[in-house]
Amino acid sequence: MSMTYLAIENDIAIHDRESKFWLQNNISSIRVSSMKDGILAAEKNQFLYIGINSANIDYLPYLRLLREITTVPIFVSAPKFIPEEHGQAIKFGADSYGQLSKKPTHNFVSVMSMIESMNNYNTRQNAKSSAIISDKIMISGNLHQVFVDGKEIGLTNAEFNMLYYFMSNKDNVLTVNQIYDYTWGEKSTESVDNSVKCAILRLRKKLGVNNATHNVIENVWGAGYKFKDGFGKSYEHMENTR
Repeated sequence: MSMTYLAIENDIAIHDRESKFWLQNNISSIRVSSMKDGILAAEKNQFLYIGINSANIDYLPYLRLLREITTVPIFVSAPKFIPEEHGQAIKFGADSYGQLSKKPTHNFVSVMSMIESMNNYNTRQNAKSSAIISDKIMISGNLHQVFVDGKEIGLTNAEFNMLYYFMSNKDNVLTVNQIYDYTWGEKSTESVDNSVKCAILRLRKKLGVNNATHNVIENVWGAGYKFKDGFGKSYEHMENTR
């Protein structure tokens, strides 16, 4: 990541005030005094972000072009918040529009927080979800969380692995050996059948759905077990398309 930001700013005093503080945090800056020069600089360089001072820069007519040539965050600062201008700035490609503080510390924290938030969002967009949603149970492999009827429950690592394996293979019969290998991944010094059976009993009890009308982990005589929840939908491995 580049450690230089581009300031499109006419007021040298404001830039000096801000840039000195940023430099203390090992982030340098380049200042230009027009959108034309800003666009040329953005075309040739990759910046940490681009900051535009709307108080002294006529930026809106050029904002779409700036957005077209760069993917870095664009932040517009204003002497005061104007709702109509905010809407236009976001529409034309700014990632943020807000009031400039006279304290560089405030501006630094605000900008870096927004950059971190945007990076986290992009990471989530590119990541595949590990969540699986059924009629009564929601489970996340990434977060290691399980919810039953909207309430979070605690599971041991083995119980979590077993449930995730069942829900990943909904309606498929899993053999005892398959369940054991995925859950523990090691050779057993005890009976595999007994280990799996006892763990399933504990898991059913914790899920609170071990009854005749809604037994999500079913015995399949002579074959193994399967997770069955006819009203659920699995979202495992579905990419986020928002």
